[in-house]
Amino acid sequence: IQYSVSNNEFLFLNVARLTPAKDHVNLLLAFKETCSICPDIKLLIVGDGELKKELEEKVKELKLINNVIFAGAHIHIEDYYSAADCFVLSSAWEGFGLVLAEAMAANLPVLTTDAGGCAEVVDDYEYVVPTHDPFLLADKMKKIVIMSPEEREQLGNTNKDKAKRFDINSIVKEW
Repeated sequence: IQYSVSNNEFLFLNVARLTPAKDHVNLLLAFKETCSICPDIKLLIVGDGELKKELEEKVKELKLINNVIFAGAHIHIEDYYSAADCFVLSSAWEGFGLVLAEAMAANLPVLTTDAGGCAEVVDDYEYVVPTHDPFLLADKMKKIVIMSPEEREQLGNTNKDKAKRFDINSIVKEW
């Protein structure tokens, strides 16, 4: 996947439909705040939806055109997970949060809002923030960016282990 992201740039990933439920404006505001202290970061948004044009305008308004990439909708997103340094979900409301479990299984640190079942999936309130709070989300994003690669790797390993709870074989045994 080629999106002009260099190896020294930190890459946040978001995979979600571009709809009001996913609250991408919250994410963009948090990302803008994160860029203020960490200018060498990028945000890759994988997904499509009714708010695409509005969100592209918001990116221009926030002067993030060089930092935010809209990748469109994709079916096979494994390469996106493996390219990212952190997954972030900014939903205002959510069901289970399958993308969180996928990102965790891909060994990524994850940040999420406390929407629907997201906190249960992540299972660590250190990485869960209230909905509609871009400043607290930005604080957590900054914390992940300044972590050492070893700390992020350890967090990713922990998440990978936690994601096994959602493996089909684990669920079948439980039921």
